[in-house]
Amino acid sequence: MPSINKAKASAIPVFSIVDEPSTLDIRKTGHRDVKTVERGKIEFIDCVFNYPTRAQKVMNHFNIEIPAGAKIALVGHSGCGKSTLTNILLRFYDINSGKVLIDGKDLDRYDVHALRQQCGYVMQEPVLFNANIKTNIRFGKPEATDEEVYIAAQKANCLAFIEGTTENLTDAQKLEQLEHKLDDLFAEAAKTHPSLVVLKDTALGMSKSAKQLIVDLFSNINHVKLTEIAAHVDMVQTSILKTVNKYGASWEDILIHFEWSCALKATLAGAEISEHLKSVLREMVDKYMDLEAGFDEQTLKRAQASGLREVEALAEMVRREMPAYRMTVVNKRFNELQLMAIDKKRDDKGIFVLPQGFDKDCGLKGGKLSGG
Repeated sequence: MPSINKAKASAIPVFSIVDEPSTLDIRKTGHRDVKTVERGKIEFIDCVFNYPTRAQKVMNHFNIEIPAGAKIALVGHSGCGKSTLTNILLRFYDINSGKVLIDGKDLDRYDVHALRQQCGYVMQEPVLFNANIKTNIRFGKPEATDEEVYIAAQKANCLAFIEGTTENLTDAQKLEQLEHKLDDLFAEAAKTHPSLVVLKDTALGMSKSAKQLIVDLFSNINHVKLTEIAAHVDMVQTSILKTVNKYGASWEDILIHFEWSCALKATLAGAEISEHLKSVLREMVDKYMDLEAGFDEQTLKRAQASGLREVEALAEMVRREMPAYRMTVVNKRFNELQLMAIDKKRDDKGIFVLPQGFDKDCGLKGGKLSGG
């Protein structure tokens, strides 16, 4: 009985919060007729906001425009409002005055449930429930298939520790295991494509994280893509060297850079682009490495039609169009490569089964399994 009374007493403040009226009922759509974020351009216009329990304004006629597909960082001291932008976009709070637009439409026109389904929100402190990894991932989409669960983990860069068996190993033992896997992968690949041995020599001199990316690359590509890489070893070697040390890089980034390099080579050898623009293009790529894999032949054709003849003018155009290019062309290719990785893991009957690592119980190890 004492335990039951304690439970009842503890439940009272919980239910008082649950029963508290909300200014925003996400179950009622009403005028909220927009369900899809088409591009993702975000605008805060003359916004004023303070939290209900504080008088101090967090936003005081605040303005910002974030282009669709852009990657931005908000930097400032604690409490200046960095997280507030996300809270407002997800409708956890509403502004006092001003406008918030997504793709030119007022935020209040978006169906809240649909909007939140299209947003990824990584909190400062990861929270995992006392269940296995698969169940935790599915909280974001209860009806997700095993393939979708795997792809979500892949996009979050979690597969290394989910599939890994190195939790109780020292750093030296982890490195030894990784290098052993690298040896096995190249030994298998070299049976049909001897030219790939060169890449093994490149990998051995790299950092642990770079080696892991190369292991991921050769673990996920199919035979067709392996043959393509073997035919252009020098180009994939360059793509590896340019990609692996970038923060947050994945094996897909290596492959996309490689495919882009091959396409660029074909463009420079073709007749669609003028010789002068080709010369300008070579100079731009040499000067601005950050523009690599950020445009395609269609961009260059538009540049030619516009009469661009200078390096800086071409670079400015590429930078202007790059967010949209990466949102469409690059994102589509990322999804295709992730499906390729799924297909490689299917059994003889075409059935995909999640690796056993997804059955790991988070429980008391939640903080460790979260990667934090």
